[in-house]
Amino acid sequence: MDRQSLQKLTQRKREDAEALLSAGRWSAAYYHCGYIVEAALKACVLRYLSESGAVFGSRDYLALLAKCWTHDLRKLIEIAGLRDELNVERTRSPRFGAYWGLIASWNESSRYTEATEVDARSLFEAICSTTDGALPWLQRYW
Repeated sequence: MDRQSLQKLTQRKREDAEALLSAGRWSAAYYHCGYIVEAALKACVLRYLSESGAVFGSRDYLALLAKCWTHDLRKLIEIAGLRDELNVERTRSPRFGAYWGLIASWNESSRYTEATEVDARSLFEAICSTTDGALPWLQRYW
């Protein structure tokens, strides 16, 4: 997938999560919310690769890049070169920091857990809030 395809996938996952929330499908909505962030982060990885020269900047980066086939949002932050930017944003905005805490608790095995309406709506808000959500922040880097 290229960057533009991942950006479109991000939007489709957001629409899927919204539809699932509207249908009261809390666990499915919660699960899909994580894929909004994952797809956006993978778009960020591709931008970082094209603009940073990281592949040729460090032999260690190639080993890290080989791990991009993951659902682990923390690893994707590293691969996208966003660790420092994430820390700055968490310091700048306590609300973003709290939101990121919710997001960081998501993982692909959440498909096996029951999420409540509060869980699903809180995660969606943490990702999609126009003021301090993760998606608007990630879109600056994709």
